[in-house]
Amino acid sequence: MGAQAGSLAVGVRLAQWAAVQPDQLFIGDARQGARITYREAARLTAGWQQALARAGVRRGDRVLLSLPNGLEFSLLYLSVLMAGATVVPLNPEAPEGERVRVASKSEPRLAIVAGSAPAPDGGAVWRLEPGAWAAPQRRRPRASAPLPRDPAAGAVLLFTSGTTGDSKGVRLSTGRLLHTAAHIAQHHRLAPGEVGFSTLPQFHINAQVVGLLASLHAGSTLWLDDRFHARDFWQMVAEIQPTWINAVPAIIGILGRQPGPAAPPGLRFVRSASAPLPLPDLTRFESRFGVPIVETYGLTEAGSQVAANPLPPGRRKPGSVGLPVGVRLEVVDPDGVRMHAGEAGEIRIGGPGVVDRYVIAGEGVPSFRDGWFYTGDHGYQDRDGYLYLTGRSRELINRGGQKVPPREVEDVLLQHPAVSQAAVIGIPHALLGEEVAAYVVIDGSPRQVMDDLKSLCQRDLSAYKRPVAIHAVDRLPVGPTGKIQRLRLKADVLAARGAS
Repeated sequence: MGAQAGSLAVGVRLAQWAAVQPDQLFIGDARQGARITYREAARLTAGWQQALARAGVRRGDRVLLSLPNGLEFSLLYLSVLMAGATVVPLNPEAPEGERVRVASKSEPRLAIVAGSAPAPDGGAVWRLEPGAWAAPQRRRPRASAPLPRDPAAGAVLLFTSGTTGDSKGVRLSTGRLLHTAAHIAQHHRLAPGEVGFSTLPQFHINAQVVGLLASLHAGSTLWLDDRFHARDFWQMVAEIQPTWINAVPAIIGILGRQPGPAAPPGLRFVRSASAPLPLPDLTRFESRFGVPIVETYGLTEAGSQVAANPLPPGRRKPGSVGLPVGVRLEVVDPDGVRMHAGEAGEIRIGGPGVVDRYVIAGEGVPSFRDGWFYTGDHGYQDRDGYLYLTGRSRELINRGGQKVPPREVEDVLLQHPAVSQAAVIGIPHALLGEEVAAYVVIDGSPRQVMDDLKSLCQRDLSAYKRPVAIHAVDRLPVGPTGKIQRLRLKADVLAARGAS
């Protein structure tokens, strides 16, 4: 079942595996020990589809899903897709303003929330308690729920983080989702018998497609945890014996800085996504645990993965996010002219997995032109086609006309073993427009570290790229996947300056 079969509907794929390998473990809760086989998943999702129909949910309706990581989210997510409706995932810990904003933009017919958690005003609400996997049944339940006339009618509606303007609504049909999931499964060599482990938030596109849908496509097993727990992470790994781990740079950085047992012999790779991985963190992790890191690059608008490094024994290039997978990709100048190898520009992508418009548009420059999605990310490709990221267009620092990619400076700062996090932003300057400023989280006394960091910058950076100031802070603003939010940091810094 290769990538060419990716257009098969979710329900068809689940039914196939339930018939071929009914007792194979599909999803498990690593912390609670609960598990669901493919046969059980087919039965449970059929029951939820019937319950959704009784609640008045029809093809194309939107269902807000705000549940913690776990089996309940997984089953309801698949059930809504199989019913031909649209899932609207929402962080169960989202503040009130975000809940109201998402609900007002998506207008869901039904909201599914955990226990007594807040729910949006208007519309029906289901409240699920932990362990409520099975849908409430009628006295005479139907044997199965009918598939929608169009088995690919289901979709997911997500809202971008708004780093290139106001938050925008991205609708990913099941065809697009499964196109990407199929390419991920093929690239990662997933198959029955493979075991994945993910602690990433399921309201994020990465966990949905790379974790759940790619595992479903391949007929493999996925273990979930409620969130990342550094203290017993390796204990969990030893118990479930995964063959691959879905992670982000923040997790890899934390694990690489603390002792841990030898990795299980069957662990083939750890996948890194959602943000660029600092080279020092990659080197430290691989040296300590002997497990290869596979760096990747993804976007909500592409249903997650866009590019990935080859798996061992293929050629991985540290610092690169790899080669395009299942997409068309070019690096272009502001006029849309393709750049030569080694020349930086904006990354644009296209293909069956990439959306062609925003269904709920925000403010900002239009991103779709001539069949391409202009990502707002900057980078370059080498002669072999490997992609290197240098930053986002709004995050590039313009110092007197000289462009400074924040990540280049951050990688230098992160070479110091006492620096656990680093963020570089541009601060206003009367003559130059912007100057470079760095903010670092330091383990230990900052005085000596600051001197070391200045020396590192003098050694490894051109003069115009060196920070005019390096500030030690207790924490940096991060998103739900641990990705440092430079624009939010900059807004906080400028606001504090204005108040002083």
